[in-house]
Amino acid sequence: MSKPGESRRDQIDQYVNEQMEAGELADFEQRMRENVALAESVHLHRDVQKGMEYYFLQGLKQDLIRSDAKKPKSKLPTYLAIAATVLIMAGAGLTYYLEYENRSPETLFTAYFEPYPNIIAPVQRSASGQQAGEAMQFYEAGQYAQAITVFDRLISQEPENAGLTFYRGVCYLGNNQPEKAATDFQTVIQSEDNPFLQASHWYLGLSYLKLSHTEEAKKHLAKVRATEGKLADEAAEILSDI
Repeated sequence: MSKPGESRRDQIDQYVNEQMEAGELADFEQRMRENVALAESVHLHRDVQKGMEYYFLQGLKQDLIRSDAKKPKSKLPTYLAIAATVLIMAGAGLTYYLEYENRSPETLFTAYFEPYPNIIAPVQRSASGQQAGEAMQFYEAGQYAQAITVFDRLISQEPENAGLTFYRGVCYLGNNQPEKAATDFQTVIQSEDNPFLQASHWYLGLSYLKLSHTEEAKKHLAKVRATEGKLADEAAEILSDI
């Protein structure tokens, strides 16, 4: 299993460089199968690392050729000095990529956003229940625009229903409408006695990451970190990376 305080960036680096123990490896690969964004981050990391290795090896080759042409009798230390310089540059370049690219709000949002599980699938035979079922079918299929249309009708009938507003907010976020998503999550947070409070702070934090409002994102992610469960662990990871 992955260590609780370990950031996702470190886990990706360890995976790509084959430094994970068997248990951690199995856990991480399972998470990759369940989270497309995480798998894409791993592939991007691997591609960037390979590209940088190729680039700097090509640079080393050209430097050695130029050095050899200018100093036919140069000694081995010259080659070693060039190689050391190139390796230092490669390490610095990779560090910059890891520190900047993986800490950017947009990248963090992409790595961590995934739709919330459906826990409001209706069992009643009422018209509103059938409409909610239709909305959740669109939601689970990733057809967020269609789901939003149905949720709009339902919320106009039941404006106090926190669950409907919450899932519409997730749809807005999945549909690249973070401003509208933030409004819905703020509404749910203000509601009393609902099961979506922790998740609303989580998705509101992600909405602010999408909008590059880092300080606002930190406030809500800190509230999630103070709770328990998977979202609390992931909020702690993001806060360590911002």
